[in-house]
Amino acid sequence: MTLTSDTFVDQLKICDVDAHVLEPPDLWTSRMSKKWGDEVPHIVRSNNRDTWYIGDTRVGTAVGGQAQAGWKAPYPDAPLSYEDAHPGAWKADERLAWMDENGIHSQVLYPNMIAFHTVRLLALDPQLRLEIVQAFNDFLSEFCSAAPDRLIALTNLPWWDLDQSIAELERCHSLGHKGLNFGWQFEKAGLPPLRSDHWEPLLKTCEEMGISVNFHTAFNESFEEDQGLVANAESFSTLDLAKISAQSMLANANCISELILGRLCERYPTLKFVSVESGIGYIPFLLDSLDWQWSTLSTHLDYPDMLLPSEYFRRQIYATFWFDPHVGAPAELYPDNFMFETDFPHSTCLAPAPNSSATGPRETINKNLSELPTDLVRKVLHGNAAHVYNL
Repeated sequence: MTLTSDTFVDQLKICDVDAHVLEPPDLWTSRMSKKWGDEVPHIVRSNNRDTWYIGDTRVGTAVGGQAQAGWKAPYPDAPLSYEDAHPGAWKADERLAWMDENGIHSQVLYPNMIAFHTVRLLALDPQLRLEIVQAFNDFLSEFCSAAPDRLIALTNLPWWDLDQSIAELERCHSLGHKGLNFGWQFEKAGLPPLRSDHWEPLLKTCEEMGISVNFHTAFNESFEEDQGLVANAESFSTLDLAKISAQSMLANANCISELILGRLCERYPTLKFVSVESGIGYIPFLLDSLDWQWSTLSTHLDYPDMLLPSEYFRRQIYATFWFDPHVGAPAELYPDNFMFETDFPHSTCLAPAPNSSATGPRETINKNLSELPTDLVRKVLHGNAAHVYNL
């Protein structure tokens, strides 16, 4: 088939399962007690550049490549202030307008600062860092209230405290959040690994609620202060940045492997896990390799009650794609496991810009999905996401 502007694709409620919200400059200062002073995340403008600070510690650039969508010049040139950025990066009405213009019905929303620099919160007063997370979740709930059926909130947790995390998950679920934005290498931050019993009360709660646990690429890098991709993006040449960005996406292969062979899928058989902003082309090879090693190393004899790795993936793990030109073969192998995203408004998103090969969502879909059966297109653009996020 050929997907043109008047085909059935335009009649689908296309779900974009990975987009980001630029935290507004007054998100924390307007919501939190003045008693915390400058320890509350706040914006400092220097040389026309907006930067996040906690106390007198620089956290990271507030705008830059995190709001690159439609910018007038090629990366690494980027908007430095909120006024320069696409307003849809941080304003709900403008976000909905961009979605309408680009044929996107709904978006699952991830943070920027609160996810990619979260380890910096560990140095703060325990009550302060809890309130910082809660303030973001409240903001996101209000942001999504502009169109609750189209703007989909995921809960962010004070993951350093299990009891607080469960309480915040339950609070946000009551506010309408549809899933959890989480990490899988907490041992880097001095906590037990995800496969340990420590996390069972939280994961069981997610399973009972029927919500997904989402693992966004680069989230785990935030556990290594000043070592992650986002923390150092401005210091890389575009040559190194291209390499490191691709490697960061492939790192989620380790996450998928841990979910399966760390026996998380076995222990939580109805829990939905999502690998976010990691692509799908490598996944068939990864699963073929896991299945091969499982059989040739006689793992199946040691664990006779477990399924093949690929069977666990097929049952309860999902992954996302956006620019991928070779969607067909992976999606035909795993038609129920892949979902579409745009990554708006990041530097790698589906928003055309000068000297960039990026195309908009419609053009990208037409270019990369044009030869797929209509029932498969329907699944990857809508049906799978509707299942995962209970839309």
